[in-house]
Amino acid sequence: MADFVQNTNVKSAVRVLANLISDVTAVNLIVQSVITDNPFACVVYMTAGTSHRPVEKTCDSYKAKIVYEDVLDMRYTIC
Repeated sequence: MADFVQNTNVKSAVRVLANLISDVTAVNLIVQSVITDNPFACVVYMTAGTSHRPVEKTCDSYKAKIVYEDVLDMRYTIC
């Protein structure tokens, strides 16, 4: 499991990726892997009389925050 660095915000953490995620296809592969392999050991659950798989994809919503440094070590953030 990856190490996360706790952020000062409530219920927030940051992870610095070892390898860049190149495109949307790579993101979709990661999501599908989580759904298929269930690495977090989630369990089946019921709600409103309906049984749900341990990991389900209910919608698509991605957000990225990009922080980079220029040659003068100035930091910039793109949200």
